[in-house]
Amino acid sequence: SSRVLCSLATCIDGRKAASLGLVLEAMDTPLVLPHTLTIARKIASFSPIAIKGLLKSIRMQQEEGLESHLQREADAQSQAYASQELKDAVLAMKHKTSGKK
Repeated sequence: SSRVLCSLATCIDGRKAASLGLVLEAMDTPLVLPHTLTIARKIASFSPIAIKGLLKSIRMQQEEGLESHLQREADAQSQAYASQELKDAVLAMKHKTSGKK
């Protein structure tokens, strides 16, 4: 659908783009910055290995497509499961602590 819209130079609003799955969600302009900051804070709370994997996955999906992205996600999960960071986080959740040092 995005190719058709681009090919035909069709302009659509954010709500239409959301309904087509081209964007995650649409909202009124005054809500954009607070919503963006909430997402940024959530991402900033992730571990460094998770952020690195997230950024790499986003770049791969843009450059190489879904199949490569899925393979990267599988690789990232195997790395995360083997990390001390994940073990510490699981123990922290078990003992209800933050896990951050």
